Amino acid sequence: MSVKKNCIRFFIALGVSCVLGATVDARVVVHKKRYKKSNVKKTAPQRKKYTQKKAVPAAHVSQPANNLEEPSNLPNQYVASDQLLVPNDSSLPVQKNYAVSQGRTLHLKIRAPSPLTNAYTTFAGTQYNFSPVEQGSDRYECFLPVDCEQAAGHYKIVVRTNSELGEKKNIACGVQVHAFPFKTQRGFKISKKKLRSMRGRGVGGGRDNKLVKQYQKKSPPYKLWQGPFAWPINVRQETSPFGEIRISHGFGKRHHYGLDLAEHHNAPIHAANHGIIANKTTTPTSGNVIAIDHGLGVFTIYCHMNSFDRNINIGDYVKKGQRIGFIGQTGYASGPHLHLEMRIKDANNQQLTAVDFKEWTQSIY
Repeated sequence: MSVKKNCIRFFIALGVSCVLGATVDARVVVHKKRYKKSNVKKTAPQRKKYTQKKAVPAAHVSQPANNLEEPSNLPNQYVASDQLLVPNDSSLPVQKNYAVSQGRTLHLKIRAPSPLTNAYTTFAGTQYNFSPVEQGSDRYECFLPVDCEQAAGHYKIVVRTNSELGEKKNIACGVQVHAFPFKTQRGFKISKKKLRSMRGRGVGGGRDNKLVKQYQKKSPPYKLWQGPFAWPINVRQETSPFGEIRISHGFGKRHHYGLDLAEHHNAPIHAANHGIIANKTTTPTSGNVIAIDHGLGVFTIYCHMNSFDRNINIGDYVKKGQRIGFIGQTGYASGPHLHLEMRIKDANNQQLTAVDFKEWTQSIY
């Protein structure tokens, strides 16, 4: 009897253990399923967020228009560029529309039925004069420089003329200034020894303003140059473009107002076009410098020269291609190269605005 009771107890215990084991296994399976389901909920939003981030479009930069384009649809609202010096003639109709990019040159032309005693216009508060295209011509022209930092927008400028017969006439035109995407250069370096020496002599800003004022006052009121300008050296590489925004220790942030052209040390430098030697000097920033006056207030400036040609003196007339000096590293320079600038002065000898020299090698003004 006792054996029978023991057998019954054994089978009852065995059955209970099987039921408990099945329950535990079931709970494990349910736990695994819930774990997988919770994983899906957590990762799905991350994938969605990442996909949206990749889909964000990049910013679009519009390209500048070529010089002297005539846009098909300029707006009717203009900025009066001459409001600082002369009253704005808002009633004058715009006879022609021009387009120009920052750092370029705007070439304006007018025709007069009788000879003019004077003709001028004012842009961005600065006056520029017109002159005959050639002697005895009834066509007059003006070279209007647009600074790298000139605000983009639509400008209305008024050309004011006085004839020999006493007639006065005002002509209005529209100018659209395009923003140019100048590159930015960081980490421009120079030795600490040279930087300390330059600071000790009061050099700053990257430009020699006193040098500019020395030779801008006297410029022939007619062209000395002929045809497009030529490259003054055998250019191996353009190391810094015109208008590049430089961020350098010692001088901070500023535009590069010339072209840096690489060539080996002591290579010859030639005049870019016919003109008169306006200055030949040495400055802490630009080193050995020669400036050539090409007439009508148009200058080319050659900086960091190792030495001058011995036959070149201030006041000499030079021809296009004539040797004026040699490549060097004088002044604020990190290696041998030619820093070449083109500048156009205003009618009142207040400033010389830098423009892109490369444009003048392609256009015949």
